[in-house]
Amino acid sequence: MIDRSIAVTLVLSALAVACGHPRPQTAPVSHPLSGSAVTAAPHRLHGEADDPAGDATADPRLARSPDLVHASVDVVDGQAHFVVRLVSGTFDRTTTLVIVNLDTDGNPSTGQAIAGLGVDYVISLGDGQGDTALIGRYGGSPANFVSVDRVPVVFMADGMDVSLPLALLGNPSGRMTFRVMTFIHVPNTQTTGVIDVLPDVNREPGRVE
Repeated sequence: MIDRSIAVTLVLSALAVACGHPRPQTAPVSHPLSGSAVTAAPHRLHGEADDPAGDATADPRLARSPDLVHASVDVVDGQAHFVVRLVSGTFDRTTTLVIVNLDTDGNPSTGQAIAGLGVDYVISLGDGQGDTALIGRYGGSPANFVSVDRVPVVFMADGMDVSLPLALLGNPSGRMTFRVMTFIHVPNTQTTGVIDVLPDVNREPGRVE
């Protein structure tokens, strides 16, 4: 069972990002790790996480709720490539909202506190975002994420892929931790709370290293 406070925070965050004004960034910014300089991203970093099938919260309006099973992040030459996969038959791009929560500075006490992470950036994709993913940066107060930029999304039958420059995440090192969450938005209704989390909140988050 997902803590209701997490559900409320993530829905508010998604709405805050969607309503924000784009603030594109084209160059890396400082990385707040122990005050020392951060080197450019290594040639390749990788992180992945899995989630059991069948643990998504049921919604009576849908035959099957969006059920996360796998996510991965590959960092290659300054680009981050995200892959999100769901149980076959549970992903519908018209009703499934996916939010990737990223702790990009390695400090859980900074950013928005969500499911054990200090979330510095979110990537919203799926329902409501069209063919692009919206990147949001923590704005310094609860449920306040400001829009950074949009990047294209590649849709698959069972999920989505998205690639973006590390500069948009303010993180030249490429190291980060992540959790992925799904929501449901049926047209003319409010977005649900969190339907599924990958990995589960009682497990360690995915780590890109």
